[in-house]
Amino acid sequence: MPTDDTREYFERRVTDALDVCHKQGREVRFWWRDDDAVRSGPMLRRLFKVVEGAPLALAVIPEPAQTDLVETVAGAPGIAVFQHGWAHVNHAPRGQSLGAWELDGLRPAEQVLAEMQSGKTRLETLFGDRFKPIMVPPWNRVHPSLLPGLAAQGFVGISGIGEGVGTEPVPGLRCFDCQFDVLRWKGGARFAGWKRSAGELVTLLMDPADEGIIGINTHHAATDREGWAFIASLNRLVADHPAAAWVPPQSLFARP
Repeated sequence: MPTDDTREYFERRVTDALDVCHKQGREVRFWWRDDDAVRSGPMLRRLFKVVEGAPLALAVIPEPAQTDLVETVAGAPGIAVFQHGWAHVNHAPRGQSLGAWELDGLRPAEQVLAEMQSGKTRLETLFGDRFKPIMVPPWNRVHPSLLPGLAAQGFVGISGIGEGVGTEPVPGLRCFDCQFDVLRWKGGARFAGWKRSAGELVTLLMDPADEGIIGINTHHAATDREGWAFIASLNRLVADHPAAAWVPPQSLFARP
């Protein structure tokens, strides 16, 4: 009998929950977002291999993005590029408990929006049709005063971490957050654990208030050995179960 913090335990718990969804006639849609992409390399190539063709949103930081990233994305089917701020720089004053912000309300809105427009233009130039005008704010924070300006710039969606699935904070700007983070960050990035992950995912699967949509957030550059094993396990469970499916992330932000 597996212990309660192993891959076998995780797979049994999640499979049982998906079986319940299937008996209830519910299909659970999963979508995948990986953050902090800047360049190609072994970790990014490993991510593309492990996802095995599942559709994925790659949140790219525009200012430091390297051309080798463009080449790697071009060779990987099913990858859409989202915008991850501009330079992933914290503009919150030191010594204040505001958290880290790049899309902040501390600087003039015109200055922040000009950076986001520069990032959008650069990603459009680098990635062409692979780029989708969906903003993933660094540290998952965006000041509400910036939302109308982002919509005016042509962004159609915004995505952070939370439970605000399917909302439209301003006309023309849809919001789909990721509810599940593969990593825990306090004390250093590391896999959150099989038991904890099972509990969180089962809770999400049993909660129909989330419209049957679950967003999975990963960070390829910070993923450890157990984290990679988890990603492979989850991908296989979703792909194989009749009550689950991966959906292209950009499709969630399309107008109804």
